Amino acid sequence: MNHHSLEEWKQYARGELHPENRTAYDHHLDHCDDCLTLYMNAIEATEDELPEIENPSLYTDDLMSQLPFESVETISVKKKWFENRAFHYVLAAAMTFLLMTTGVFSQLTTVPKEFELNERSSFTEDVLNKTTSLLDRVEEEK
Repeated sequence: MNHHSLEEWKQYARGELHPENRTAYDHHLDHCDDCLTLYMNAIEATEDELPEIENPSLYTDDLMSQLPFESVETISVKKKWFENRAFHYVLAAAMTFLLMTTGVFSQLTTVPKEFELNERSSFTEDVLNKTTSLLDRVEEEK
């Protein structure tokens, strides 16, 4: 890889190179970390030679005014009546009131009581008991 000297990078930073050479230097910077470090040093060294911007905010405003901006039209989307947040709150309140007055919530409280009163063993317990009794019979036959 052909590396460049600090003076060559200073010329590159000042814009004194031919456009074809600039392209080669650009490509070289993409692939060589050592030359990138030299280039950064060249920028720091030539920083004093570069002209200063007298009023940076005016310069920025002038530059921004020269950029082509496309006007973006805002499109107002009208929500449907059932997409309104207030509609959802009213609907939830109405459903809660309806369920409370019909007694659905009071019936839900009786379900755990019925479950506790049901003394039927679970499926897992039935399988465990049958497996244990089978193993006991197999041991007795030995």
